[in-house]
Amino acid sequence: MHIGGGIGVPDDTIIGIFNIDDVRVAEGTRRLLSAAEAGGRVRTDATDGSAAIPRSFVLTRDGTLWLSPISAKSLSNRVY
Repeated sequence: MHIGGGIGVPDDTIIGIFNIDDVRVAEGTRRLLSAAEAGGRVRTDATDGSAAIPRSFVLTRDGTLWLSPISAKSLSNRVY
């Protein structure tokens, strides 16, 4: 699944797709993001050189959080 910035994440590795704005509201989501940041598992690398503001993040089986400039709703529509 293409998540923006020239990055693709295999569909079978995706656990969830989340709205970045929910981080401010949900305690569990804030803890998840904080733990991923502390463990160096947040990826913002864009292969196309873009530096867009993230609108969502994708959690994969290995615990990596991929930040995406694409909305969670749009990304959810891309999963097969």
